[in-house]
Amino acid sequence: MLFTTPAFLKATCMCIIAALSHVEMKAIMKDVNETEMFYYEIRPELFNWTNGADTKFVFTPSLQNYPDLLPWIHYKFNSKNRHGYLYGTPPANLLERIILLDIIGLNKKTYQVETQIIQLNIFEKSEYATNEVRFKINNLNVEDMFHEERIPYLLDIFRQNLWLGSKQNLYVTFLASASDLGQRLPLDPNDTEG
Repeated sequence: MLFTTPAFLKATCMCIIAALSHVEMKAIMKDVNETEMFYYEIRPELFNWTNGADTKFVFTPSLQNYPDLLPWIHYKFNSKNRHGYLYGTPPANLLERIILLDIIGLNKKTYQVETQIIQLNIFEKSEYATNEVRFKINNLNVEDMFHEERIPYLLDIFRQNLWLGSKQNLYVTFLASASDLGQRLPLDPNDTEG
């Protein structure tokens, strides 16, 4: 009975709140250039979890202290490898050069919830693209483009075979699936979106 009194419960809550207020999360830094697409892979290991075959994860990214992401930051989850992907292209002349993102991870097997902070440091481009590539994905899901470094491989194809004059200054400025651009989703949910 002693542990259920209102005074004890209030004191316990105050101690927990005081203890939690002293916990500082260390942000993971990611340097990105304006007008150049970036992507960041959110893995279970980011939260010190193992990616077992029977474990399911949910990652929820948002701008710190806000419920959603900025309009130029997108998020996709790949159910095959259970990784999430943040990607986007920072616009030129942003007022805020440091963007803090909260990533909330939920382990659906244990219902453990963890939070991680990602800090995007946005640098001004010294010279804007003289050669840029915009990808509209027709036969893959967007999250599959981030798997196994496909984007650098495609850029190498452009540099070496398709667009020889772009070797020095070529980067991706846009990436979207066909369904993100208004085309219909496939009838079979197991098919890729593009």
